[in-house]
Amino acid sequence: MTQLLTLSKAARLVGVKRNTLQQKIREGELSTFEGLLDINELLRVYPETQVEDNTMLEHVNSIKRKAVAKLVEDHKGPAPGIFVRKLDALQERLFSELENNQTMVKLLKLINRTLQNSESNQDTITSLKPILKNFFSQTPSTTNNNDLHSLLNHLPLEVFINYARLSHSGHEFSLDPNETILEAALRAGLSIPYGCNDGSCGRCKCKVNTGLTRQIRHQSHRLSEDELKQGYILPCAWTSLTDIELDAAIAQTNADIEEQAIKCHIKSVIKQRELLVVTLKTPASQRLRFLAGQTIEISINSRSKSIRLPIASCPCEQGTLQIHINDHYREFCGYFIDPQNQHVPVSIKGPFGNNVLNLNSGNSLIFMASHQHFSHIKGLIEQAMALEISEQIDLFWMTEKNQNSPFENNFRAWADAIDNFHFHPIAIDIDNSEPLMTALTSVESAIEHLPNHDFYCCLDDNELQTLRTFLHGRGVAHAQMHLIPAL
Repeated sequence: MTQLLTLSKAARLVGVKRNTLQQKIREGELSTFEGLLDINELLRVYPETQVEDNTMLEHVNSIKRKAVAKLVEDHKGPAPGIFVRKLDALQERLFSELENNQTMVKLLKLINRTLQNSESNQDTITSLKPILKNFFSQTPSTTNNNDLHSLLNHLPLEVFINYARLSHSGHEFSLDPNETILEAALRAGLSIPYGCNDGSCGRCKCKVNTGLTRQIRHQSHRLSEDELKQGYILPCAWTSLTDIELDAAIAQTNADIEEQAIKCHIKSVIKQRELLVVTLKTPASQRLRFLAGQTIEISINSRSKSIRLPIASCPCEQGTLQIHINDHYREFCGYFIDPQNQHVPVSIKGPFGNNVLNLNSGNSLIFMASHQHFSHIKGLIEQAMALEISEQIDLFWMTEKNQNSPFENNFRAWADAIDNFHFHPIAIDIDNSEPLMTALTSVESAIEHLPNHDFYCCLDDNELQTLRTFLHGRGVAHAQMHLIPAL
């Protein structure tokens, strides 16, 4: 399939200026189609360009599309009966708000007449007391006039989008018409229980306290008649027809998630300099429940030692897990590269660790890592961008001089496509005895007020202590330092 690029994106991809490409077009070295460049034409002139990483931007955009409310035109609306009921409820609310609004107008006119007829402040107070007492005794309670404006502004969303509330935590999230409750919760960063991809395990079973739901996907796990009467459903196979309240708990730390053991298969393997980027696929009957930023143990056979690696993907991705394997794990690299092992099971166990996003912070986020340690923070960055929980996200990327990472093109593309994401490459001289201080100088010059940020940084053990001392000396609270030892 032909992929067309704008000149700006093409220039970033190959690492040249836009006017350089314009010059080649004028000289006939490059041909365009309606002002766009075919990527194959670009690779013909710049054959050394690596383009496999461009899927990362498409991948994040996919997560973002799932993480925000989709346009009404993208979906079928609610069932006709539900649609009418929602409109009736909205009409009742609208009439109520209009009535309250008219009541407020009457009250203001009454007060104004009293003020005009009073000759002194004392006369005003004396006159108003019985008038107000009589008014409120005969008039229903009024509401804030802002409620009316809010209702009018959000009428389309009120009709087409439902909301779910979790009774245990009080968290709320929206649901699109054809989206399962589990999918909606995960894209909102809320890890309610689950354990499979096909409705077979029943672990997500929960009770609907209020509201209407319906099944939209097949489920192998059968609910008893008694459970159905009590309002139990499987969120992985059901959606909401109205606003609902669920009796479901969420996982916020590793202690909230039980250890799982799953046999996966290799879906894809991509070589990135000294790293292997491996995507594993879980069986339909099992799905790893984890939080972004956690790790898993991987073993390839009964004789090999297991290794613990970060999960470099977001929990909202159904049925796949990404890991990055450094080339000093030679046995594992050799195993994953060998095409004969494509269909041989890989055992994973986990999740482990508490290096997860603090969703309740509200601070801007700073991430710091190098090429080899990117997997420790990749899932965290993707989740932060998808949920849009931070006003600003800054990534400080430490790399050796003259050693371009294949990931860097994607970081620049993220910065171009996502308004609040900022990429700061830091070239480190390998002869520098204190490379971290070079990076920290860049952080301090780029960020105005460090204590207003949460830090998610993956470094070697000796560097973490230096970073901790640096941040503490600049007023950053300990709770805002999420310092991750490199595995």
